[in-house]
Amino acid sequence: MSCGNVIQTVFPPLIIGIRFGETHYPAVFGSLTVAQTLGAAFGPFIIGWVYDQTGSYIPALIGAAAVLAVSISLELGVAGVGSSRVRKAV
Repeated sequence: MSCGNVIQTVFPPLIIGIRFGETHYPAVFGSLTVAQTLGAAFGPFIIGWVYDQTGSYIPALIGAAAVLAVSISLELGVAGVGSSRVRKAV
């Protein structure tokens, strides 16, 4: 239980601080918090609507996997761009 809590509460601020530094931390962390909150608020409704339209959860899961793939590719892109910033911040 505590490992899952650490992943949600400690790692995002830590990684954002390392990648973007103190200057951009508030904007990046705020944007990610808004996106996470919107996903948590509207995700179940969207998945329910997709189930009502199709009779299956599979299209919703495919959509969630696509969003995850985009998130991972963006993170990898940021990792490549921000690698010089990591050295400067540390």
